[in-house]
Amino acid sequence: MKRLMLLCCVFVVSSSANSSAQAKSATFRTSDGVSLHYFDAGVGAAIVLVPGWTMPADIFEPQIDGLSKRFRVIALDPRSQGDSEKTPEGNYLERHAQDIKELIEHLGVQDVLLLGWSNGVPDVLTFVDQNGAANARGGTGGWLRERQRSADAKGREQHAQDIPGRPV
Repeated sequence: MKRLMLLCCVFVVSSSANSSAQAKSATFRTSDGVSLHYFDAGVGAAIVLVPGWTMPADIFEPQIDGLSKRFRVIALDPRSQGDSEKTPEGNYLERHAQDIKELIEHLGVQDVLLLGWSNGVPDVLTFVDQNGAANARGGTGGWLRERQRSADAKGREQHAQDIPGRPV
């Protein structure tokens, strides 16, 4: 029996005004010319946070503040969300996944942990479908590498059918 478990990762991070990290706000331009905004804070192993549809990256402010004390935390405003450019083009899973890849390449980070919240989860899963898990140390639900092995075994087209809302 096939089971696809999508796990929403919720961090409860306590922070105080005195220990709040200052996240750098920046933008980069994608290969199709769209300006995307992101926050970048901390040093160390990288965590990339991807919010759900219509949500801005600053929804993760408590997580950025808490986690950036030990990790490099990058929170993306996906296209047409938050402070990223509003565009009628590219608002589909495969392009969102490409945007995540281009952000990672732009920042030069390796071995990232990808965390999607709500509709950010399918963006992360599509990233793995398109790029594999070689540059990812983990992902939503902590099962990114297992998902990649499964995708390799089943074949890309069959695996795409397992993702609700994804065109085949």
